[in-house]
Amino acid sequence: MDIKHWNCNMKNISLLIVILLAVIFSKSIKASIRMQTNKVNGIDQRECIAYLRIPVTGKKLPLIVNFAGTGIYSTGTDDFLGSNYETVFNNNKAMVLTIDKPGISVNKESKEGFIVNHDIYDQYTQRDLVECGMNAIKWVEQSNHRFNQRIVLRGHSEGAEVVTRIFLQSLKTNTKLASKIELLLLSGVPMTDWKTILKEQLSPTHLRKFKKFLKNKDNEKLIEFGGIGYAYFEEAFKMPSLAHVFDEIAQFKPQAKFSIYHGLNDKNTPCSHVQDYERKNREKLEKKIPALNWEARYYLSRHWLNKAASNDMMSALLGF
Repeated sequence: MDIKHWNCNMKNISLLIVILLAVIFSKSIKASIRMQTNKVNGIDQRECIAYLRIPVTGKKLPLIVNFAGTGIYSTGTDDFLGSNYETVFNNNKAMVLTIDKPGISVNKESKEGFIVNHDIYDQYTQRDLVECGMNAIKWVEQSNHRFNQRIVLRGHSEGAEVVTRIFLQSLKTNTKLASKIELLLLSGVPMTDWKTILKEQLSPTHLRKFKKFLKNKDNEKLIEFGGIGYAYFEEAFKMPSLAHVFDEIAQFKPQAKFSIYHGLNDKNTPCSHVQDYERKNREKLEKKIPALNWEARYYLSRHWLNKAASNDMMSALLGF
């Protein structure tokens, strides 16, 4: 037999085996997750669709509630959570709850994988997301016997605001739920009020355009400009800053840990505001004034962070 020909065949066979294993492995990842969906109530009869991804295992699991930033997307698409969460699922570490903004729903027939009903979406506010989040957690509590009563709130950017406000609302209205929330894992944290956020994010030219669209209540232009409508901004400008919300939470003396991951070069939510709050929180602890169990890590990255930050956050989730 020709050795060269034999080696060539063996290489082809090996390559085929690798490809087959890759296909089988990728299918096993998808097959190891079961997804449940449910409609949950927001504000003023608006609804959100909630997606619960559950590893197929017999053991009880903690719940990760995941909120991302502003923008038009669906959290129910196959690729939304990305590859990092495959580690969580493959190790049977947690079930993950995500929630679409009102008016958004998965549609595999569409190019984007989802559709938007702008009659609903254009009217949603951050209070909708907080209410939908509370009701989605309640749905998991009541319907899933595999939930082990431990919760992580994971939020990035707008999502960091939403999950922090969910925690505050639970402290005020549902102490049983609040006691189950053990960790808030936050990144790209917008500490200031929304007027300051926009002033810091937008150039003077873009800020003038935005103010014009806002004055005219021009939903189409506002959505095109930043992915959110007039109703959202109208309410957001009335809300207290996230720093104020943190202070209010501290008065309840919660046991939950706040783990912050922030980019030193973040232009959307400047790092200096997070560092200022960290310093003030540390001073309160030293003076025995109610403060948060707060730990922050900083990275040479921008708003979306980098691989090192992603790895650190995933390690935190795997160690929960």
